[in-house]
Parts: sequence; C-alpha cells; structure tokens
Amino acid sequence: MQKLLQLLLVIAMATPLTAQWNDVTPTSGFINNASVINKDRVVVMTGDSTGFQLQATSDRGQNWNQIPLPVWTSTDPMYWRGVQFTDAQHGFVYGDWLVNGGVFAPNGTESFALFATSNGGQTWELRLPTVPQQALQSLNTIHFFNPEQGIITLTSGLGYTLIQTTNDGGLTWTSRDTIFDYLYPESERLNATGNGYSVRSQYVNGVLQRALYGIQDFGQTWENIGTPGTGTNWPQQRVGLWFDGTYYLNNDQVIRLEPFSTGGFPVIYKYGFSNDGGAQWTTDFFTVEDYSVSGIELFDNVLWFQTRKGLYWRSLEPSSSNEKVMVYPSLGLFPNPVAAGATLTLRVPEATSGGTIRLYQMDGCLVQEQIADNSRETATLQIPATLSPGIYQVQWTFDTGVVARQSVVIK
Repeated sequence: MQKLLQLLLVIAMATPLTAQWNDVTPTSGFINNASVINKDRVVVMTGDSTGFQLQATSDRGQNWNQIPLPVWTSTDPMYWRGVQFTDAQHGFVYGDWLVNGGVFAPNGTESFALFATSNGGQTWELRLPTVPQQALQSLNTIHFFNPEQGIITLTSGLGYTLIQTTNDGGLTWTSRDTIFDYLYPESERLNATGNGYSVRSQYVNGVLQRALYGIQDFGQTWENIGTPGTGTNWPQQRVGLWFDGTYYLNNDQVIRLEPFSTGGFPVIYKYGFSNDGGAQWTTDFFTVEDYSVSGIELFDNVLWFQTRKGLYWRSLEPSSSNEKVMVYPSLGLFPNPVAAGATLTLRVPEATSGGTIRLYQMDGCLVQEQIADNSRETATLQIPATLSPGIYQVQWTFDTGVVARQSVVIK
C-alpha cells in the first residue's frame, strides 16, 4: 500500500543537515497506535480494510519485523484497537469484541478483549474476554504501568466514566473512582511510579470544557484538580501532556506545532523547539497528510512523533562532537516563505562576523554557497530564480565554528 504520509524533511544522519525528521512509517495501513519502548525500539499496530498487523523495529525504523497477532477463535468479529509494550518482552493488545453482531444488532453487545505476552509477542494469552458491562458504552483509554498493574477508563451509556484497575496483568479488575463529567481523554501522562495527570474534555452546549485530573496509586485515586493551564502547579503538571499544540518534554525542552498552510492536503506544519522553557525557539517545517497528532515521546534525546498516517523521529543532538549547533540565539529568516529570485535576510540576535552561508535541498544536496557579507548580526542571500518551490535548509557557519540552521519555504 502506498505510503500516505510523506515528509519533506527526511535527512540521513551522515549528511551535512542533521536533527531533521526521518520518516519510518510502516508500509501497510493506518497506524492505530505506536508503543515506543526506547529510542530505538517501537511496536506499531497498523490496520485497514485488509486486516491488522503488528510490526516492530529495533533499529529506529530502518527495518520492520512482523509480530503475530493473537488468534481470535470466536466467530464474532474482533476489531483491534491498540498495542502497548511496557518493555521489550511484556506487552498487551486489545480490541472490541462484537458479540452477536455488536450493539447495533438485535441481541448484540459490545465487549472488550485483552491479550498479554511475556516473550515479545511470539505467543499471546487471553487475559480479559470481557469487561463487566455496567451500562458500558465504549472503552476510552487503557494503560499499563508495568506488566502487572494497569488501568482502564470506560464511558458508560449513562454519561459518566468508569475506572477499573488491575494488579495481575489484566486477569481481574477492580472498580475505582467514577468521573461523572469530562468523558473524553485529550492527553494523559502516566508514569511507571503509578501517578500522573489526565486532561479530559467535553462539549456542553457547544462550549469546550476541560478538567485536569491527578492520578495516584496506579490509578486507584483520581482527583479533579481544576482547569488545565491554570494554577501555581501547572508548570510541573504539564510535563508530558500534549495541550493546545504544545508539549513539554521537561521544564526546559518544549515543542509546539501549528498549521502553517491549511489550503487542502498535504498540510505544512510549523514545528518549534525550545531548549530554555519557551523563551527562544528554533523553527522547522514539515508536511503531513492529516492534522491529528496522536503520540509524541522522547527517549535519550530521540523524539518520536506519530499521527494516524505516519511515524517519524528526529534527534535533538548535534551530529558530532566537533560541531557546535546553535540552538539559541536562533537563526531568523525574513521573509519566510520567500519567492524564488527574491532576497532572503538572515539574522541572529547577537553580533557575528564572517563565515559561509549555504542553501541545501532537503535531501542534503548543496544548492548555493557564498561568503557571508554581513553587517553586524544580519546577512543576505539571493534565492536563485530557477529554484523549484519547496522546503530548503539555510546553514550559516560562522568563523568561530558555530553552525546556525533554519528551514525556509520557497514559493
């Protein structure tokens, strides 16, 4: 099946351009979800009209190997929903079990099935053939803190959320607190230590309402803290949450996304990264086939990013110990986008002198090179009139050896 997500920022790590997006989307179907185990190993569940697959990589997407899904022996259909591995050997897959045709058929019901593995997915054991109904409408989240302790949140047909936890890997479940509002999980961060936060939202008379819940004791206790984005503890609570287009990896490293062009598909996204808590930013551009962001993880300075149609990663480190990549002060480009044949102004927030300016295609090919003729912190670059529209990379290497980079859209 043709790959639906095509990133323009795909750069080999050996090229002069580093810290760019690497598209490692598996080639079959949409991505239900990706379980990132560490900086190199990811397990992905893909699916489309032809069926579902589990695929795993241990080399950051260079090679993918298929993992067998559990064998579903019931004549009632199973629709796989997702996968989570807590480590390389222990993992879970789950889905909706449509009994007698499902909830829209006469005498039909919708249940839930959970399978577990302790050998990397070579064999699977059925742990939970059904969730106690309790006016169950649908599953909204499932998360395992470790191979034994996990949590399920279920939306009931009566309009509230049920919470159940397990201490034996999903063999048995205990009902916990009930959330009467804020049914839909917008973002969650659950830690291996058994605590975390969940942003839940709902529309009431067309108005979006949100609540931030604090989670303790591996999901046994849920506390409504208030509105996310407010309160003196929000800077600590927001770490690991995807909220209003911003993701805080920690107190210093921040990611933000905003659509740069929404005139149909593909969509150009503007990606920003800050190393100082959002005071200063570096900017990139990349294109996607859809709007949604469904997962983002950071392991050892390797950032994994997932949408429904794509999986990709980038390194947040310089390419070598001999190269000093300037994260801040950042390189500003004006105008951006810029027309072919026009003059591009380069600016850094402090005085610099000399160096070389280079313009690269996103495959690493050098397009143009010139000595920097700059006045204090600015320099200019004449964009070739024959250059094709697209995303390019500007690199300014100063006499001190510091390298500043920035993406530019040429129209």
